[in-house]
Amino acid sequence: ASRHLLFLPNCTPRAVEQFPRDLFTQDQRAKGGLALHIFLVLYMFLALSIVCDSYFVPSLEVLCD
Repeated sequence: ASRHLLFLPNCTPRAVEQFPRDLFTQDQRAKGGLALHIFLVLYMFLALSIVCDSYFVPSLEVLCD
């Protein structure tokens, strides 16, 4: 009675198909698209550090006092 699910096909999509597509083709990435990705990652880390310095650290200081 409980084995009937073993014979049904799997309807879930593969996990790799759930990732968004890249903006660049393989050729564009080879010619400098990777440098743009690295620049954007560094820019996001800089933005995150500014937000943490401006808001997170002062809020921790208020909590500790």
